[in-house]
Amino acid sequence: MAKPVLRNRQCEDLGIEYPIFLPGMAGRGDPTPPEMVAAESEAGGMGVLGTSGFEPDEIRRRIREVRKLTDKPFGVDCLLPVRHVDAAPTRSGVREQIKKEYPAHAQGTKLMGIAGNVRHAHRQIAAGTDIVIAAGHEGGGHVGPIGTFPLIPQIVDAIAPAPVAAAGGIGDSRGVAAALALGAQAIWVGTAFLVADECAIPDARSLLKRFRAE
Repeated sequence: MAKPVLRNRQCEDLGIEYPIFLPGMAGRGDPTPPEMVAAESEAGGMGVLGTSGFEPDEIRRRIREVRKLTDKPFGVDCLLPVRHVDAAPTRSGVREQIKKEYPAHAQGTKLMGIAGNVRHAHRQIAAGTDIVIAAGHEGGGHVGPIGTFPLIPQIVDAIAPAPVAAAGGIGDSRGVAAALALGAQAIWVGTAFLVADECAIPDARSLLKRFRAE
């Protein structure tokens, strides 16, 4: 049987086979360890390493571990600025500070940023973001109140021709097809990968055992 093909311009730009991103999820159980990130990239998508809550040395160690496991492209999910006390007092000042201290584009790196509405998307483009992630309320509920599928075409139309990735409530091929039909060029999906063998979150049996022990 021939290998399925889902390739578009975004795949060409990033050097991947499928426009599917594994978000850099963080939290209890380490949902995106290096093994998980590498497996997604090896499968043809884009694995993204979650770094929230880790010290810089640990982040570097994890990046090196991913590189040992795959030679395919992968991403690193960061929250910036790291500490508010070191940040400039205005948003424009923060952007300039990041450009000066962390010139990602100078290294050939692509930048992605999350947006929960059109205003956020315009702000991401102004900051030099290459790909805007249109994240609906279903994507953890922490970005904004607008649902994913109403949000996608709003942001696609607002920032065209900049590419948009869709996030929130997408868990199967029907959701992928719907997001692409609405103009998204990539999919940012996390929940569907939580059951993967490489994911380090505890399974139901170990959780039940721990709760009974407590």
